[in-house]
Amino acid sequence: MKTNIEFLLECQPNWVSIQKKEAKRIFIIASPPKGDSGLECHAYRLELKLDGKVVKVKEIVEGNADRLLPTACPCRHINASDFDFAFCLGYDCEVKVTNLRTARYWWEHLSQFLVSQEVAENTKVWPQSIDQNGKAHNEMSHGQAAYHQLEAEKFARELGIQNCYDEALSQRLDLLGRLAINKKMGRGNGLILLNGRSPCPFGCKKGKKPILRRNCHKKDILKKFILEELLRQKETVKYVEGYGPTGCNRDMIHCEFRGKKTSTKAGSG
Repeated sequence: MKTNIEFLLECQPNWVSIQKKEAKRIFIIASPPKGDSGLECHAYRLELKLDGKVVKVKEIVEGNADRLLPTACPCRHINASDFDFAFCLGYDCEVKVTNLRTARYWWEHLSQFLVSQEVAENTKVWPQSIDQNGKAHNEMSHGQAAYHQLEAEKFARELGIQNCYDEALSQRLDLLGRLAINKKMGRGNGLILLNGRSPCPFGCKKGKKPILRRNCHKKDILKKFILEELLRQKETVKYVEGYGPTGCNRDMIHCEFRGKKTSTKAGSG
């Protein structure tokens, strides 16, 4: 049975040069094209390592003078981990290399990751990713917050507020506050929506008259959206408070870590 590494080697793109191969590791130079511009990225020296079912990748350098990327930066999705300063290529994509199709998908993620690094270096903002259908996607929240972001995005689509939520995420805005959604936590993860006689925050009407918030037929979906967004915010705060690897430049525009002291904990995501 082929390993993840063997699938990756079988569909190696032309912007990758193999420098050395081992049973569970590949050393490469990668310089993907920057979209349709015809220009190429810098030549990144990378190590790919098979760790169980996961393919991890990081920059390798002989000295800091050769380094093209920060050693660690959550805002640029470079994590401190047991495989020092591994890249976070996207939500769960590292474990999906099981055949040629998913191997090609993995290479596409690596290409997009390296192109995004060059944009981030110049603009100090992590760019939105574009899928094969041309749809832009926000970057994922850090750590466990990513799981709750995906759920919140699903409910936002059902509520018809996906664009508002995307804008709030990209600009670090409090969407719940902007929609004047008041809530309090019940037992466990239960939610109680307050101000039930206020108009529905999504503009639902009966005839020309606004529907009361408590009568909105999307109330249950709204509760689920609020819960996932609250949990996303909670996990983001937890991640920021626990983050502490050295080597992060903390120079991104939306950096949550600027001014923080180094912690003994390390984050990922």
